[in-house]
Amino acid sequence: MSEKKTVVATASMTGFARHQAEEGGLSWVWEAKSVNGKSADVRFRLPGGFEALEADIRSKVGKAFSRGNIQLSLAVDRQEDVQSLSINSEFVSQLQDFCEAQDGTRPSVHSLLTVRGVIESGESQSPASDLLTKDVIAALLRSLDATFAALAEARKDEGQRIGEVLGGLFSQVAELVNQAESLADTVPATVRDRFEQQLAKLLTETPPVPEERIAQEIAILATKADVREELDRLRSHITAGFELLATIEPVGRKMDFLCQEFNREANTLCSKAADKKLTEVGLNLKAVIDQIKEQVQNIE
Repeated sequence: MSEKKTVVATASMTGFARHQAEEGGLSWVWEAKSVNGKSADVRFRLPGGFEALEADIRSKVGKAFSRGNIQLSLAVDRQEDVQSLSINSEFVSQLQDFCEAQDGTRPSVHSLLTVRGVIESGESQSPASDLLTKDVIAALLRSLDATFAALAEARKDEGQRIGEVLGGLFSQVAELVNQAESLADTVPATVRDRFEQQLAKLLTETPPVPEERIAQEIAILATKADVREELDRLRSHITAGFELLATIEPVGRKMDFLCQEFNREANTLCSKAADKKLTEVGLNLKAVIDQIKEQVQNIE
């Protein structure tokens, strides 16, 4: 099988996105982080008073992603919120009296501004949730859509890189299958040589075995050691792997099942191997398949 050019359309489950916007006197920042998960699950942190967004958040996650654990946070500020500052005159007077009593000098108010407690911050205005109008909610949700679109793009970029790695691993499997095929062509001769060596040890103690019976036994052993069926299935799995990489829809679960099938054929090949070289190829196959399985865990 010749090496195929990797065409990748799969997405990863790993990514990060951030989106900032403002509306109706509020400014906010959405941040979303995604990691591997068996299904689409979201955990979010919202400011007090913004609980009305929860149902929409869950609905949008379900529509945007099929797998992955998503952590979402929203930070909101009032654009006009500026805390008022004032001087604690009573405290300043106490400090001046104390200093005057100590050394006879009365410090100025300016020289005491750095003392903790002299400058006080006034109470902030009403909470940001008081500005949570229908227009603001709509803007928040549009901003959330933009955040998820950016997250999906980040996951797609990561999926591109993973897909290229997987394409290289599938090509390694194809090369190992070619090696196994070359070795499989020598199986009948190897089986015959081994059988005749074992038979030679017995001929000194037992009656001669008819040549026809020897040929039958060799044929049976060669059939049991024939790995061409396993190699054909491995080639089929390689083709399926490249096709899944080019599929736009989520294929993580299908890839995981394909890894199981790869491993099954590699195990059978090792158990049937008639010589040391073919066993080595089978073990190398298993090593590459383990690498494939590790990468597949990141695919959506």
